[in-house]
Amino acid sequence: MGKISKKGSKYLRHALYMIAEFARRHNPVLKHLFERVKNGNKKRHKLAVIAVANRIARYIYSIMKSESSFVIIHENIMRLPEETRNTFFNSISLDFPKNTRKQIYQYSDVNGEIHRFVYKNETTESIV
Repeated sequence: MGKISKKGSKYLRHALYMIAEFARRHNPVLKHLFERVKNGNKKRHKLAVIAVANRIARYIYSIMKSESSFVIIHENIMRLPEETRNTFFNSISLDFPKNTRKQIYQYSDVNGEIHRFVYKNETTESIV
């Protein structure tokens, strides 16, 4: 509805805000949303983080309501600017060990096939 409500749990609100802060730095799709809302204005930082938190809350609600797993749809990736798409595909790895401790995500390709991926660890990639 345009602004964050103070009616709910302050702990949940704080947790969503902290998740959004992390996601805006590491998830290229949510980073694009953050930059689009912020639009280079330093005073809009909190507003942009709240927009990311709102999107995450909507993702969570959708997953719980449909009782399914979260899949990034190919059409949604293709709507992003080319630079963001390249960042997304360069920051993921389809080859990971079966017993990985990283969070495993899913996206669909052009043919609708579901692929599992993990985000590459930027610190180890730059060292190698």
